[in-house]
Amino acid sequence: MGIVEKWKSFVNNMNSKGIPLPMARDPKNGKGSVTLTAFWITLNLCIFCALMFIASVVARLAGDFAPGAETQAAIQAAAVYSLQLFLACGGFYLGRKMQGDGKGSISVDAPVDKTDSQS
Repeated sequence: MGIVEKWKSFVNNMNSKGIPLPMARDPKNGKGSVTLTAFWITLNLCIFCALMFIASVVARLAGDFAPGAETQAAIQAAAVYSLQLFLACGGFYLGRKMQGDGKGSISVDAPVDKTDSQS
């Protein structure tokens, strides 16, 4: 098999499966989920901002390092923005199963109980 055939085989394989991205796996279907990945990333951003704020408070109390007012304001702004993004991504992830019918009401798909379907 020549280089051209190998390349065509590689491209066809990638096109048929899609190029996998490092995403968090949805626990319901086991596939990669963009909304869950965004939820996870923003959660970690919130945790990082909280740790930075706690570290600056501990450093100020210990007297070793006193961050300036601009630094505190930047950490606070980053924490507020990351929390807002976390809430938006959480709404997208948790609200992805909401569906509207033609009459204007919104319903949520009920989870399927696998034990009841086997009897």
